[in-house]
Amino acid sequence: ADDVAPGLLRCVVERANLERRAGDVAAAKDAYERAMQVEKSREGAGSKAYGVLACKYAAMLHEACGDVEGARAVYERAIGMPGGGANVLVWDGWLNFERSVGRGVADVRAVVERCCDGDEKVFSSESSPGRLPERDRRRISSALVEYADLVGTGAELADAERAHERRFPARAVGDGGSLGDAGGRKRSAAVAGVEDVAAHHAAYYAQRGYQLPAQYYHQ
Repeated sequence: ADDVAPGLLRCVVERANLERRAGDVAAAKDAYERAMQVEKSREGAGSKAYGVLACKYAAMLHEACGDVEGARAVYERAIGMPGGGANVLVWDGWLNFERSVGRGVADVRAVVERCCDGDEKVFSSESSPGRLPERDRRRISSALVEYADLVGTGAELADAERAHERRFPARAVGDGGSLGDAGGRKRSAAVAGVEDVAAHHAAYYAQRGYQLPAQYYHQ
């Protein structure tokens, strides 16, 4: 967190953790709520600091307090704020949260659909919370394919692949061929998802505040 706002975020997190250890969960929540309100008024919900605060707050509620719905509500609120829908840290945090809850593909799919689907005109309106750039949406959509391949049924995997291909149609390649022809179809969205696993895992480690394993730097 210190690479976003040196010292400041660490103080908020440590204060919240101190209050929680003392048994005052309400005070721990208040520390995050106040910090997020200040950051929203200063830099907006799209800032890196706001994204880190949202992820840390949700992690505390989920992992330390066992409040799954409370953690989910933090993400819901964050992406609904003006600019929050364009905060990649919040989306990555929410996606990893739903994976860690482990209730199946449906909850992860709901996050991906909310992130990647919808009318572009709606997202570009002044009242919109904003939207991630295509590259990040493609990565998040691919993460659902990878997750469905890992834990889902055959039908869930096929559904995730079709949805990914619909969102991001295959582009033409050299020699007159295209990823959309008969040969190209063999390269399914699942493969595209595997290519993004390293990036998705990097986001997971960043959200947790862990040191990224060295092998991911060389993929």
